[in-house]
Amino acid sequence: MLRFIFASHYEMADGLKSTIQFLTAMEDNMYAISAYTTLDYDLEKEVKALFDTFDENDTVVIMTDIMAGSVNQKFYTYLSDK
Repeated sequence: MLRFIFASHYEMADGLKSTIQFLTAMEDNMYAISAYTTLDYDLEKEVKALFDTFDENDTVVIMTDIMAGSVNQKFYTYLSDK
């Protein structure tokens, strides 16, 4: 399955996901990770938990707010040819 992840500092990712859902009516394969919204937020834990729900044959498109930023860096270990 093709999956899309929007990931950002604070709540930008939720807004992007909501807007794309409104424009396309896509629901099932889009995810938002809004990082650092609380002091005890653990981005690495949330990213791992999300990827643990995916099948190894899924293709995942990840869109982050800042290239090489702290949110973007947490996804490096999940990069592959897919």
